[in-house]
Amino acid sequence: PKDLMKLFHQIGTKMMNGKDNRGPKWIADIIKTHVSLLLFAASTVEEIQRLDKIKHYFALKIEKIMEEKKDSMKNIEALQEEIKYEQRKKEEVREDERKARIKLME
Repeated sequence: PKDLMKLFHQIGTKMMNGKDNRGPKWIADIIKTHVSLLLFAASTVEEIQRLDKIKHYFALKIEKIMEEKKDSMKNIEALQEEIKYEQRKKEEVREDERKARIKLME
């Protein structure tokens, strides 16, 4: 705004001295352009804020998904341990059965 006021002062001085004949319509066009730029800047800031909210929303979603993934991995590891335990039990039973058959044969 200071630059704009300085520009208007320069234009007004030139017009009063008769060195600039662009007139009030030209000044009005400059004001319209400046106001349009301010409105555009404000809408851009609003859009950036909206996009930041969306980014934050997706960051939270991703964080939640990563937590769920960690939980799933823990569940998978627990199931794998359970499977290993069951396999060891089966092998122990087979070994016991083999030993029992050997004793019967003796």
